[in-house]
Amino acid sequence: MLMFWLTPIVYDIQSINPSLQSVIYLNPASFFILGYQDVLYHDAIPSLPEVAVLGALTAVMLAMGYALFSRSKTRFAEEV
Repeated sequence: MLMFWLTPIVYDIQSINPSLQSVIYLNPASFFILGYQDVLYHDAIPSLPEVAVLGALTAVMLAMGYALFSRSKTRFAEEV
């Protein structure tokens, strides 16, 4: 539940106190949400550094997801 409220889905990040905005960036999903908001609501194309951060986060999350899948795929039948 905390991760939901730390992701700027239902509010604009500019509407919160600037000292608390750094807490929002601790959630990796915030970068994806803010990228979508820039494109869809603010009609802004993400800059190259923003795209690089999103690409790096995507690669890290893909690697973590694949590692988790590889480690637990032998137990899928037991879990279902």
